[in-house]
Amino acid sequence: MKRGTYVRTEEWKKRAVEILHKPSVNLKRANSRRGKSRLAVTKERISFSMQGKRQYEMTPEIREKIRLGRIRYWDTVGRNPIKRYIHSTKTAPYIKWRLDVFTRDNFTCQWTGQRNVHLEAHHIKSWAKFPELRFVVSNGLTLSQEPHKLANKIQQRLEKNYAT
Repeated sequence: MKRGTYVRTEEWKKRAVEILHKPSVNLKRANSRRGKSRLAVTKERISFSMQGKRQYEMTPEIREKIRLGRIRYWDTVGRNPIKRYIHSTKTAPYIKWRLDVFTRDNFTCQWTGQRNVHLEAHHIKSWAKFPELRFVVSNGLTLSQEPHKLANKIQQRLEKNYAT
């Protein structure tokens, strides 16, 4: 027989249907543990592995504590100082700034004039290099996705070529 060519006979098809539609084959995997209790050793292992793990809800205070812990970790490990600022899109000031920029620009992409597309707020002056202008509405521009990518590329090239 040639490679990749298989002849499916009627006998083969009937046998396949018999095997695949047997209840014991199909239900065996799904119900393999149904009605069976675990061994004591298994229960001890599960109990040991769960020790020290608390089940709790993520409150805003806990989230903030975890976020600050991650920042401190990366600051001790060391990284580029420009990247220390977390450009979080879930903080209240950022959400307000973004909405103000969209409202000012009438929810329209300023390069293409498109409406009813996915819009993004672009910082004219860099988020990392100009922290004092992060939430100033005049430093924002409403762009759709493709123009925003292009604007970021242009901005990076300008910063690279005209770095002070």
